Amino acid sequence: MQRLDHPERKLPPVIHVAGTNGKGSTIAYLRAVMEAAGLRVHVYTSPALVRLNECFRIGKPGGGVLVGDDELRAALEHCERANAGEPITLFEMETAAAFCLFAQNEADVALLEVDPVSSSPPTPSSPPTPLATNLSPHPKSSLSS
Repeated sequence: MQRLDHPERKLPPVIHVAGTNGKGSTIAYLRAVMEAAGLRVHVYTSPALVRLNECFRIGKPGGGVLVGDDELRAALEHCERANAGEPITLFEMETAAAFCLFAQNEADVALLEVDPVSSSPPTPSSPPTPLATNLSPHPKSSLSS
C-alpha cells in the first residue's frame, strides 16, 4: 500500500461486513438504505459472479455505479506496476484496486465485504478505524453453546 501512496488512508468511513453467510444480502440492504438517505456509498464485494466490474461500485449522488472497464483496467494496471513483481494474491490485488478507485472518488461511506474464514487476510491494509463492528460466534462453533 505504501507504493500506492496509502489509498486505504483516503477512504471515507468504512463498514466491514463479515461472516460465512449473508454478506452480499447485508451489503445490498445497507447500500439501499444509505443511498435512499442520500449518501454516496462505495461497495467492494468478492468474488464476482459474472464480471469483475460488479465487485466495485463507486458511490455517486443518486446511487452508485459499477466501475467501467477502462477505469478498472487502469486501476489494476496501476496496482500491478506498484507491486513490481512481488508475490500477491488475486484478492489482494483486487482489494488494492478497490482502495485506489475509492480514494479517487469522494463518498460518504465504504462497504467492504470480507471473508474471515478464507485463507486470505480479511482485507489487506484495512483502514485503521472501521465505522461499525459487530462480532458474534458462528452458529456451529463451540462458542455458541
